[in-house]
Amino acid sequence: MERGRSISGEIEGTFSVLNLVENVLVGQTVESRVRRIEEILLLRSDVRRVFDALNDADPATMKAISDWLTGVLSFYRRTDVAIDFPDFPTLQPLLSTYRPLINNTFSNIQLFNPVSQSFEDLSTKITNLEIEGGSRRSLTQLFQDHVHVWSPTVNRTIRHLSTHHPLYQDTHHHFSPTTTRSIRHLRVEHPVNFEQHHHYTVKRGSAAAPEYTLSGQPGAVLLKKDGAVVSTIQVVPSPVAGTLLAADASGMHWESEQAHGTHGSGGGSNGYIASIDIGTDGKITAVREPGSVSITSTQSTTDIHPTLTQHNTLAVSVQFLTIQNAALSAALSALGGCGSFLRVRL
Repeated sequence: MERGRSISGEIEGTFSVLNLVENVLVGQTVESRVRRIEEILLLRSDVRRVFDALNDADPATMKAISDWLTGVLSFYRRTDVAIDFPDFPTLQPLLSTYRPLINNTFSNIQLFNPVSQSFEDLSTKITNLEIEGGSRRSLTQLFQDHVHVWSPTVNRTIRHLSTHHPLYQDTHHHFSPTTTRSIRHLRVEHPVNFEQHHHYTVKRGSAAAPEYTLSGQPGAVLLKKDGAVVSTIQVVPSPVAGTLLAADASGMHWESEQAHGTHGSGGGSNGYIASIDIGTDGKITAVREPGSVSITSTQSTTDIHPTLTQHNTLAVSVQFLTIQNAALSAALSALGGCGSFLRVRL
């Protein structure tokens, strides 16, 4: 719909929403705001019909303001209306108590004496001041000193000389850049392979297994292989003729008979070894008298020397290796080679 415009550019029409531009001064800056017209203009219902001078928020109609001013001015006289003497009914009695300025003739003047707290006649007071001590006093001259103080205004021009020394400040700029370096570490690994070679040297000899036997000698046990002594276990110290075996904190040793006294009957306090035996577990047990106290060694002979079963097992293994070595030697001889030992690589 095309509406007509006026010469100044306004549009005449009916609007449901009409926005106006409001310019507000904020500090030194003018801000423009868009507000709806009903927020800026007042509604008729917001205008008061009665003016209230104490209400500074709500406006009133012009008639309400006019009626309020008319009521206030009714208590005042207009400036063009003359004031008449009857308008002051209490002024006449008040003025009757005062003397006119033109009436300057006084028949009697009373002064108040603060010493006697009473009124005195002025003429009488002056006469009493002139006559004191029964005679009239001479004239008293009063001199008034006039002291003139001359205080001229002196203007001085003071020059302040100030010396300025320039201070120079050296400015040093240190450039310390942050450098990021990428360092590559190259590592060369060479695998090392370990080879284990087991060499078995089998001596050719008799195919019969050796014979291990146990025998005894004074104070010791002998292990023999094919009749030859291969190991000796010293059970007790070597016997000495005419001595007895004794045991104390220092161990077992031989002592003279006199040191033991009479044995068997309980006549002496020192003991003696009545018997020594080697058990199936390889431990040596000694029976101490008197009291038949059994003393067993903590270590077995099998912990130091192999048992007969172990020797037999070893002999069977050696016999098997001997037969195998003979077979290999025969095979090598058939191939044209010879060798005195067998080399096996595992």
